[in-house]
Amino acid sequence: MTASCSARFRLVGPPLGAALFVLHHGLPILIDAISFAAAAVLVFAVRRAAPKRERSADQHLGRELKEGLVYLWRHKLLRSLCLLLLVVNAVGTGIIAILVLYVLEVLHLPEAGFGWLVATYAVGGVVGAGLAPRLARRLPTFVNLIAAMFIVGGAVIVFGLVSELAVVVVGAVLMGFGSTWWNVISISLRQRIVPPELLGRVTAVYRMVAFCAAPLGAVGAGFLAHRTDLRTPYLVMGLVQVAATIAFAPIIKRELADA
Repeated sequence: MTASCSARFRLVGPPLGAALFVLHHGLPILIDAISFAAAAVLVFAVRRAAPKRERSADQHLGRELKEGLVYLWRHKLLRSLCLLLLVVNAVGTGIIAILVLYVLEVLHLPEAGFGWLVATYAVGGVVGAGLAPRLARRLPTFVNLIAAMFIVGGAVIVFGLVSELAVVVVGAVLMGFGSTWWNVISISLRQRIVPPELLGRVTAVYRMVAFCAAPLGAVGAGFLAHRTDLRTPYLVMGLVQVAATIAFAPIIKRELADA
């Protein structure tokens, strides 16, 4: 449900933001700020009382995060998925960091084209969210995870090899499909194998580790684009993701078999 909602938001938001940007560069930021203020008002207006939970005296945030980190690092399957996601997030951030320039200078689209290209990614996400449960029932978990990563990596490589709009649009759809497919399968798997009492802290640490390489991806993509051209970073990042998937695939397969 979360993946489907996120994909639908991306389907509407980027084209709307691009259209507002064309009207005035500051308009999307202003409306975004107003939407956050409205959301805060709505949250404060909620009157539903949350049930009180007993908190033991020896609980401590740092200690709980440490427990989550220790559990994550000692669990070979979760650790492998987390490290693979670290690479994927670095690649994803690199993709976004130079995508505006790619749209303007490689695809030669107007400014609004950025929003529409992101929307095509969201179309793939909606399809992925709809098909992922069916694929999860019909295919082994290992096949679901690795196939999704190969699809995303291959789609990124497409961005680096071609400049035809139709092909890039197909690549964006596949990228959205593969990313959402991976998210649905990996999150469901994590929720199944982590004990309920540790799920919150393990998830927090998992996301923290997985996203820590995102700034490096953006810097790396920008550096490569500056030194070479706007297509080379996509080719390199796609190959890095495919290589990381190949490297982690045997570990993930073995640990899933033992789980």
